[in-house]
Amino acid sequence: MKAHRRIVLFGTVLATLGGLTTLVVPVVGGSDLVNTTLHAAAATPARPVTAALPAALRQIWSAPGVPPRAGSPLPTDTTHSSVVAVAGSHGIEGRSLLDGAIVWSYERRNAALCDWTLQQDLVLVAFRKLDGCRDLVALDAGTGVRRWYRTAEIDADITLYAAPALLVAANSRGLAAFDTGGGLTRWTFGRPGCTLAPPILGDQGVALLLACAGRPPSLVLLDTYSGKERWKLPVPMTGIDPRVLAADTDVTVLTRSGGAAVITAYDNSGRRLSATGIGVRYGTASQVATMVHNGVVVGWTGRQVFAAATAGTPLWTADGTGPAVGDGPVVLLAGPGPLTERDPRSGRVVRTIPRPAGSAGPEDVGRLGSSLVTITTAGTIVLGGTPR
Repeated sequence: MKAHRRIVLFGTVLATLGGLTTLVVPVVGGSDLVNTTLHAAAATPARPVTAALPAALRQIWSAPGVPPRAGSPLPTDTTHSSVVAVAGSHGIEGRSLLDGAIVWSYERRNAALCDWTLQQDLVLVAFRKLDGCRDLVALDAGTGVRRWYRTAEIDADITLYAAPALLVAANSRGLAAFDTGGGLTRWTFGRPGCTLAPPILGDQGVALLLACAGRPPSLVLLDTYSGKERWKLPVPMTGIDPRVLAADTDVTVLTRSGGAAVITAYDNSGRRLSATGIGVRYGTASQVATMVHNGVVVGWTGRQVFAAATAGTPLWTADGTGPAVGDGPVVLLAGPGPLTERDPRSGRVVRTIPRPAGSAGPEDVGRLGSSLVTITTAGTIVLGGTPR
């Protein structure tokens, strides 16, 4: 299906104000464009200089905002300029890493922001109107310039998930995958009478749990580019409350067994490699997150961070208020106290970094230059070595 616009552009005027390019659109009232304001930066800000975190962190700036539903769409030194995306109820803006000044902004007055995420140099946003969260917009992460706009073929609230060159809009009834280069549809997936769990995107493909009426739940791996089923297996019977953790080197699933958990790993053909118990406490399913860093699966159950070999062998656990983030040779953990840098394979604390009091609830952390970006339910906080 071709990407299409839902409005007609009758004429535009471009004005440059203080380094921002403002899009002024004289169209019929009530249309999408007349209710859209875009202030784009004239040039992409320079990337921050990569450096170690300082010995102690202080708050540089903060801004209220709406966190992404899927979590962890945070900027990195290698993929983004020194701009931090902050979402609101009707739009999103890019703020300077250095002082929080607004670099660009995009507002939809006739639509509510539904969800957002980052993918390389793009900010990807879904908006909701009367027909659900169907409008998708891709903005340049550095300047806010709109790259493309289209509608998704999902008629209810969606959550956005991103991988290299791929955006997936998902709800419990289906998935729609889009090419991030232009917004064209790659594939859709859904089964009548079936409920889909949140997908996990990785090097092996798109993994998810599928529950259909009258049948046992299944673990499904979809091809990233075609959306076709590579394999489908019964959910591991070694526990309850299954959650897909990763789809990178192997596909790993976490299930609960009493007060502990079991990690089951599968290779890219669907062959089960191992099922190993690991002593972690479960949190809420919506807060589970995972990554693979330096060959180690580092997951978060909503209450604890744990590490396991890609074949499922448990390595270590630690309390955490959010998912760990890879930072060169170490992983960075946020907790109720100071931050800790740990060896990903042994869990040994390499460095402890004092910081202002952290969030009691879930928080996602990311690294830009020598600064730390955190997103909580209250908004975005940037920490660095110099106070504002």
